[in-house]
Amino acid sequence: MTTHVTPDVMAALQTTLRDVFAQSLRSGEPVADARVQMIGRNGLPVQAAATDASGRAQLPKPGRELNREREPMMVLVEKDDDFSFLPLSSNGRQLDYSRFDTGGVENAQSPQALSTYLFTDRGIYRPGETTHLGLITRTADWTGTLSGLPLEVEITNSRGTLVNRTSLKLSATALEEITYTSQPASPTGTYQATAFLVKDQRRRELLGSTSFKVQEFEPDRMKVQLTLSDQVMSYIASVSSTTPPGELM
Repeated sequence: MTTHVTPDVMAALQTTLRDVFAQSLRSGEPVADARVQMIGRNGLPVQAAATDASGRAQLPKPGRELNREREPMMVLVEKDDDFSFLPLSSNGRQLDYSRFDTGGVENAQSPQALSTYLFTDRGIYRPGETTHLGLITRTADWTGTLSGLPLEVEITNSRGTLVNRTSLKLSATALEEITYTSQPASPTGTYQATAFLVKDQRRRELLGSTSFKVQEFEPDRMKVQLTLSDQVMSYIASVSSTTPPGELM
């Protein structure tokens, strides 16, 4: 639950709608004898309590009679000139997950099931540049020796055409790297890298995939204007005239 505090407040709050804990932000110690109030929709307190030596106050669970204008909206804690409040239902700081993939990865049914995590060093490259692709292979229970396991990694361009296939055998660490260099005239767009476990000449098992972009872009640049004094310029001129060029490197 979101906690709201004022700049000079002494109390930090946590609540389960029945227990309130007050803690000093300055010393980290519990705040005793703080006044705790449950504030209704009309701005008036509907319940009240005081914190004990451990900084804890217990409020009765709101009953059905606390509705409409008496519906609890926030908890207010006061001690001397300091106060803190905690809204009981606030959407102001909730994160909208609708634009994010929060599905995650399903747990493997077998502890020996293999998976491969692929990643690139930059994620975007210009045509003609070299892509460094890393891959980590593991079992679901992170045990077992994978040394010598045959894998194939295929890279397809933005048109779905296979542009690179690399066969490899895993080392003892199961952490590998492959490189792919596109052509200066290669099509731009999203490229796909996919790792397979080679079972035999006809069968393969998908282990993982990732994507990267091949795009025309200008790298970040910085323009700097340097102004040197006459004394510094004369010193540079004297050093350049008396020092062989090889010693200036």
